[in-house]
Amino acid sequence: MTQQQQDNHKNRKLIAALALIIAAVAITTGVIFAFFSDVITGSGSATSGTLDLRGSFKYQVNGQPSGGTAITTSIANLNPGDAVYIYGDITNVGNKSAWLRAAFSGATIDAALKPYIYAYSGNVTQASLLAAENAAAASTAKDTALCAISGYVAGGNGGTGCAAFASTGTTGVGTVQTIQGTGTGAETDGTAGPITVGFTLYFAGYAPNAAQGKTLAISARAEGLQYRNNPSVTLTDTRWSTAESTVGINDTN
Repeated sequence: MTQQQQDNHKNRKLIAALALIIAAVAITTGVIFAFFSDVITGSGSATSGTLDLRGSFKYQVNGQPSGGTAITTSIANLNPGDAVYIYGDITNVGNKSAWLRAAFSGATIDAALKPYIYAYSGNVTQASLLAAENAAAASTAKDTALCAISGYVAGGNGGTGCAAFASTGTTGVGTVQTIQGTGTGAETDGTAGPITVGFTLYFAGYAPNAAQGKTLAISARAEGLQYRNNPSVTLTDTRWSTAESTVGINDTN
């Protein structure tokens, strides 16, 4: 065998050996990728919060009875000069904090009675209302005096010089408060319930005989709107008109 042939033979062996090494590296690399890999995954879930107001409304006529009477009971003998405080102790068994306010709608009110019904936020005593009324002489002056009492709800009465009592729609009354939820993982913005919300209706003492035997029917409401992402809500905000969490006359849930 010539020197050239010997060199060619050696080169073929070298190439074959190198090919085996490359193949072994490729196989080994494939094994590494197949068995030395890693993946990290994560999963989660979310559930929308709940706003669930609970409570019922009661009333007191001139502060009596002290424990209140269920609003489902009619007042059969309302006298001129009577102040009716209508209130509810409200809790939120949902887990979202909420803006909370009292409201009412005048479902039915006789035209002869309408000018002599005044509405106020909170509990306004009969004594303070009578004192203001009796300090004035003429009926127009009495009307002005009653409208000037703190807590008077504009549009909540039908006195001569004041806006007419709303016979349709809902009128919000009082300061908007923030109530906490009590459900699982509840938000803690605001005050833990129960929170008392309410308003006073006053049957003016200067009402004439034409107001006798007339009917006034109202619906009392506690309305809630979510607190988070609603940082500023006013009584005139149109968002209240779509409030669904309510406590009506017969709702004791």
